[in-house]
Amino acid sequence: MCIAIYSTIGNPVPDDKTLKNCFYNNDDGAGFAFNFNNRVEIRKGFMTFDDFITAFREHDNIYDFKSRGVLIHFRITTHGGTNKECCHPFPLSNSNKSLRKTKTSCNYAVIHNGVIGLTSNQANKEKGMSDTMVFIRDYLTKISSNKGWFYNDKNFKLIGDIIDSKMAILNSKGEIHSTSGFSKGEDGNFYSNDSYKDSYGYFGGSWYGYGDFDIESDGFSLMKLSKGETVYYDDGTTEDFDPLYHSEFPTFLSLSGNIFACYDGKPISKTIDAERLSFIGTGCIAKEKQFCSNDSYSLPFRHDVTVFSLDYDDLDWMCG
Repeated sequence: MCIAIYSTIGNPVPDDKTLKNCFYNNDDGAGFAFNFNNRVEIRKGFMTFDDFITAFREHDNIYDFKSRGVLIHFRITTHGGTNKECCHPFPLSNSNKSLRKTKTSCNYAVIHNGVIGLTSNQANKEKGMSDTMVFIRDYLTKISSNKGWFYNDKNFKLIGDIIDSKMAILNSKGEIHSTSGFSKGEDGNFYSNDSYKDSYGYFGGSWYGYGDFDIESDGFSLMKLSKGETVYYDDGTTEDFDPLYHSEFPTFLSLSGNIFACYDGKPISKTIDAERLSFIGTGCIAKEKQFCSNDSYSLPFRHDVTVFSLDYDDLDWMCG
């Protein structure tokens, strides 16, 4: 699902241990952006942690990231392929060529965590373009064409409503505005999910919370988000069932309240391979538009899908 991070002026950027957690839990490429000399500088396309951390610390030593606004992103592929060009951040541009540059200078940089249903189909039609890139090109450039757009909270509310996920944008002054859903960590930085923490681990192309598996005889069961239902995430965001989107990218709930999604677009029957799942948060499923403040609002758990192909030796290693 990726993790998007931003660090405001005056706050130290995440330490190496935190960044390493982020990379190994979201290891399809990384990048960062920072403001300098009335511009935003983007460096991305780091496909190994060593390459990322070397470049990140070299730039920190030169430009003093604590004195600047900084965006950081670690990717899990959903659209566009696993490559340097589809890594975040992206410039706010309507040019495919500019969006794919791994080193560029611009006025605004953008990072995103989630899948944008509005642009997913178009991204599938365009080789080397992700849903985020298409959204920036076709929609965000139009929103940003209005004078003073960056300082209007209504614009970021609109962006959040459209993408139904999380996005942060950095300008040339080092100011950062974001949609809702980011949480402030103990280090003062803002994270789009918890995959920066030690309590999460990488497994089979996805990441999960240690000890949160609902293990049954052949794996664990999931409840599939269905018609008339809404996911209520613990961070306050919601996800309504959309027949077009969720037929391609279904969302699931585990007994312990973990939320998973499957982004490969392949059919699902009564079973699913664990490698196809990505952990995207925690919460519950209730009837659509029904406020979920405690367990009494949650729907009874259905054993809709069974996860299989768990390697229990790997699971022991993860939990140890």
